[in-house]
This record gives sequence, C-alpha cells and structure tokens, in this order.
Amino acid sequence: MKPWLFTIYRVLLALSMLIWISFDIPRETHHYFGNRTYIWFVYATNWTFGLLVLVFFLLTVQCLVYNCPKRDNASVILYQPLWLLYTVAVNGILVVCLVFWVALSSSDLGVFASGWGRLKHSLSGILAILDLGISAIPFRLVHVTYPILAGILYSMFSYFFWLGDLTGPVAVGQVYPGLNWAHPRAAILACLCVLLVSFLVHVSQSTMSGMIMCNV
Repeated sequence: MKPWLFTIYRVLLALSMLIWISFDIPRETHHYFGNRTYIWFVYATNWTFGLLVLVFFLLTVQCLVYNCPKRDNASVILYQPLWLLYTVAVNGILVVCLVFWVALSSSDLGVFASGWGRLKHSLSGILAILDLGISAIPFRLVHVTYPILAGILYSMFSYFFWLGDLTGPVAVGQVYPGLNWAHPRAAILACLCVLLVSFLVHVSQSTMSGMIMCNV
C-alpha cells in the first residue's frame, strides 16, 4: 500500500475508534451501569477495547510523523513498546470477542444482550484482523508471554475487585456471570480456559503473520 494511502487509512481508523469509545463510555454507563462510570472500566472487553483505541491512535501519530513528509532513512522510535502494546491489544480483543460469542452472547445481562454489545464484540475483532492484514505488523510466537501476562493481570484484578466487595455489573464483587471468586475453583478454571484461548489465538496470529510476511 502506498504511504499516503496507508496514512489516510490510519487517520480514518484512529478517528473512528476515538469517536466510538467517546460514545460508548457514556452510553453504556447511563443505560446499564446506573451512571457509575467505574463499572465500564472493570470489563476485560473495555480494557482491550481501550488499549486497541490507544494503539491505533499512537500508530497514527507515528505514521504522520514519518510520512508527512516521508522520511526514507529515518529510524522508527518507540517501535518496540508499540509492538508490545499492539500484540496485547489485538490478541486481547480477539479473545474477548471469542469468549463473548461462546459464553456470554446468550446472557440476559443488558450490556451483553443489546445490539450495540453484539456489534462491539464483532466489529472490534474484525477491525483488529483487518489491521493485522493491512499493516503486516509481525507476531512472534515467543511474544505469547505478553498477552498471557495481561490475562493473569486481569484475573488478579477481578480477584481483588471481589475482595474489595465493590458493586459489579453482575453482583457485589462479580464482573462476569462465570467468574465468581466466592467459588475459587470454578473461577480459577474459567481464568485458565481464557488463558488457553489467548495462547491459541496468538498461535493463529503468529501463523497468519508469517503467511502475510511471506507475501509482502
């Protein structure tokens, strides 16, 4: 893809995602969380969605810096931190989309049952796959540790959320229907299953990335 066309793509994608999240936070907070904004931030979906928006924005800034005007011999700064964030964000959004459609799409909880919730857990994953194909940012199998660590971090967060007896979207101390630390064995099993999905998704991403790089 020509640099000017890729730059336009990056700008449009980043603007669209920023508008989306700016609309999503107040809408979900008002309709489903009783105007308690903090509940929006306890969902794994919104952790990964917010990170994806941030990564797309930073990649756009980087793209504008190096393509407007184009600098042929310029070295790309902060590429490795962005690469790490991109790996975690794309893996994370695909995992939450898969888990949603397998385990949560039939839930009668408003934020999951709504058309907007279904759109969010579909379009965000599609955009991540699309960007992976267009940008050709490589995924290395060894980097699977990053999304796994992110998954462990969220598991710990959900545990401390339960310990704090904070009001969650499902019940006091509970974020998801299948993640209840009052039943630790079931909660740990749920976390391990999601980590396994994260590993398998990363293996698939690494394979897809290798195929794309072979055709570049």
